[in-house]
Amino acid sequence: MAALLGAEQRGLTGTSPSDGQPWSEWLEKTLLDARDGLLAHRDSALIVAGNRPTADALPGVEAELSALTAIGISPADALLFTLASGYFLIGGVLERQLTTSRESSAAEAEVFEHMQDTSRHPTLAAAVAELTSGPPPDDGVAALDDAVFRFGLGLMIDGLRVRLARTEDPLEA
Repeated sequence: MAALLGAEQRGLTGTSPSDGQPWSEWLEKTLLDARDGLLAHRDSALIVAGNRPTADALPGVEAELSALTAIGISPADALLFTLASGYFLIGGVLERQLTTSRESSAAEAEVFEHMQDTSRHPTLAAAVAELTSGPPPDDGVAALDDAVFRFGLGLMIDGLRVRLARTEDPLEA
């Protein structure tokens, strides 16, 4: 359990972009790697949720915040991003682990059928059709979950880009 806690607390902490690596690529890779690490351990999200860094972890936190401020993000926004991305990471892993630990019910299958009813729910049906087009993945739940996580992570990174653009152009701030 201590190793798992250490891995989660390192999520972003203790890393920084390698020379020439775009900061957005670093953030995405680091959070995807942390997610993969948590998904590799049953109940990991429940184990690490609510834990806070120890004094020994603070140098890693400092390294991450320094890496984020080096690209122009304010120290406060760097800390808020770290916390928000951690909440997003743990919440996403928890949702995935709880979903995959239970059997699908007939009621869920029926709801999915209704979601595809273009006469009653045209927009929802269009979204489902778009997301499920192509060959069915081996594990539909995992594939959708991965898409949701990557979409949310992309939005968070895009949000940082907007913040950076505003600080670079004082008229936009």
